[in-house]
Amino acid sequence: MGVSVPRTKRKRSSQCDNDFDGDDTTESKDDSGSIYSESDADESDDGEDDSCSDSAPVSASTIKTEVSQKPENVLGMTSSEDSIMGSSTIRVFNQSENDERVAVNAAYIDYYCRACDVYNYTFEEFTHHLQQAHNLKTTRKPSTLIKHDDLEPDVHDPNNYFRSCERTYPIRGRYRVHLRSVHRMVLKPLLGKDKQLPDILPNATDTNNYCRACNIKKKTKGAYRMHLRHYHRMKLLPHNGRAPDDPSIKPNPDDPNFYCCVCDITKRSIEEYHSHLYKKHNMMMKRPFKEGPNANPNLEPEVESLDFYCNTCDRKFADRNTYRLHLKNTHKMTLNPPRSRKSPNVLPDWYDPNNYCRNSRRPLKKPKTELPDEDDPNFYCSVCQTTKSPKQKYRQYCREVHHMTLRAFNLGPRANPDILPDLTDANNYCRACDKTVISAKAYRRHILSVHKWNEKLPPLTNVKRRRDITSKLDDPNYRCRAYDKLYDARGAYRAHLKYSHGMEFPSESQKCQQIPGVEPELDDPNFFLSYIPTNICKLDRLQKASTKYT
Repeated sequence: MGVSVPRTKRKRSSQCDNDFDGDDTTESKDDSGSIYSESDADESDDGEDDSCSDSAPVSASTIKTEVSQKPENVLGMTSSEDSIMGSSTIRVFNQSENDERVAVNAAYIDYYCRACDVYNYTFEEFTHHLQQAHNLKTTRKPSTLIKHDDLEPDVHDPNNYFRSCERTYPIRGRYRVHLRSVHRMVLKPLLGKDKQLPDILPNATDTNNYCRACNIKKKTKGAYRMHLRHYHRMKLLPHNGRAPDDPSIKPNPDDPNFYCCVCDITKRSIEEYHSHLYKKHNMMMKRPFKEGPNANPNLEPEVESLDFYCNTCDRKFADRNTYRLHLKNTHKMTLNPPRSRKSPNVLPDWYDPNNYCRNSRRPLKKPKTELPDEDDPNFYCSVCQTTKSPKQKYRQYCREVHHMTLRAFNLGPRANPDILPDLTDANNYCRACDKTVISAKAYRRHILSVHKWNEKLPPLTNVKRRRDITSKLDDPNYRCRAYDKLYDARGAYRAHLKYSHGMEFPSESQKCQQIPGVEPELDDPNFFLSYIPTNICKLDRLQKASTKYT
């Protein structure tokens, strides 16, 4: 690897103020008195045209560097966007064995590490420095792109050819993109004649998305148009995919291959094809109509069909309006306004077995007199031929759809719906349902909702309020007598007493008595306090308890 060179300073002359406009020549002297000169050329966002000019030779051990700061408005960078890979332009002159000075594109390459204040001569040294010193990932492996690490690319090669990568690009813009992305070069924007486009311009309306200037083919039309705008700077007309006003070039909606001749695309199904015609070409499409197996296009449909059957399409419709709409849209028939179906002089037959009304000339549905079984074990409605589960949903369905009055479920074995419940029962026992309710209020709600009690109930007497009922702190069953509720764990029961009833009770550690003359062991694996005969579940609590009682 080459040796990194620390950054050096130079004296700026008055001619360096316009280093981006025209050719500026700067002369400097080295330590031995030798004079060398260099000229800077205009650059742009897509390439460079001029190279470094040679000057008088210098000694073999001397390496001269010249640094010129890049203005932010040219590079489009701010101080916060500067990275480790540098933002200064450097011109490096190396001394070969024959004492000949060679400029290696240094006027256009920035291999300066801002973090370490170090310059590197070649791209290989620069990437190695980033990997070793800063643990940064570089670009793709040199084995796949950069084949010759010792060769620096020529920024202004007239043929856009990379010596190090052995690749040639058709236009200068793609050539410079490769310089930035792969070789980490910071380039000046193109100005003036360097910004000219190639003589061959691509065809914006090419159906194959082929760019003849770049000799490439894009997969989609959108990618092809983006390529024309960005690389060739072509101003394209807006393209929304809609057909022009000329009806001769509109797509055929009945194309059997679902091919759109305007957009040059083929859809997979008729639904996708019609959706494309509606969205892109603003064509109103009709839904495809499916005919029956016995359809006969030679027959003419009956306008006044009583069963709304179309013998041409072999299809039957639900009502008269749908049938007439089918005749109008599908068969293009001109229909007269529908006349009234009522015949005031004809009375209906009450005993007609088919429930046919001669006055309205329509059959009537038979009323549903059957009711489902409310105790069906499979929750199956035999009238509607449907299943509703669970049981609560099935019972709700019977009440709302069939307007059934259901009796209470979960009855006891001695239930008797013919008797009325006792309102003054002290045990809240319903003799009609053979079940006991948990509280007096719940018992009254049961009477009102299940037994449909219409009379006003007397007020409750001798009923203690919840705040007057106290629960035991050490109840073995963890039962709250105020709410008549059981808890599974002791902690949940004590939390209920604390937050719902505001009860205070001493903690377990306060109940323990300290044994005098015994010190705790902080390294005990079981967290056992020997002077307070109890176990602590966590180490931090053990330390806290030891501090409290010592």
